[in-house]
Order: sequence, then structure tokens, then C-alpha cells
Amino acid sequence: EHGACHNTLSWACPLLQLDYEHYLPIFLDGIRCIDARYKFVARQGFDEMIEEAKGFPDCVLPVVPALIKPIRLALATHDPDIVVAGLNALQKVVL
Repeated sequence: EHGACHNTLSWACPLLQLDYEHYLPIFLDGIRCIDARYKFVARQGFDEMIEEAKGFPDCVLPVVPALIKPIRLALATHDPDIVVAGLNALQKVVL
């Protein structure tokens, strides 16, 4: 959904019911996209899934090995916006 000043994602089910091992790496890999539409979906989806999983480490911990490659690829782009997004993602996973 989008509006004049605020975009949001609409989820078909509660986020904790999603397969984190499938979707979280896909969203994280998408942070390297430069097209604004895909960049928004990838970054917002990742952020919302991580935020929803706070207090439920069993959702994220098994996925951490699959998140290393997308983070490494984001940091290797040398594009400042993508590098910052990769560092922010790393910070959210760690904290």
C-alpha cells in the first residue's frame, strides 16, 4: 500500500507465522536493489520481520548462516546507500 507520504507493506498472515528461513534471506538479498520499488519492499520487509521476531530468537538464530552472504554482497558493492543498508541489517540481526 502506498500514499502520498507513507508506504507500508500489507501482510497476508501474521509475521511470526512466515517461514523465516525462506523469506528473511530473500528480503536481505534485495537490499542491493537500486529500483526504489524493490528497494522499499526488501528493506521494509526485512525490518518488519526482524522487529516482529524480537523476543523470539528461535525465529532468527537458525537463519543467521544464510544471512552472511547477502550482507557480504551488500558491503562489497561500494555503493554508500547499499553499504549503509547492509550495516544496518547486520546491526539489527546482532541486536
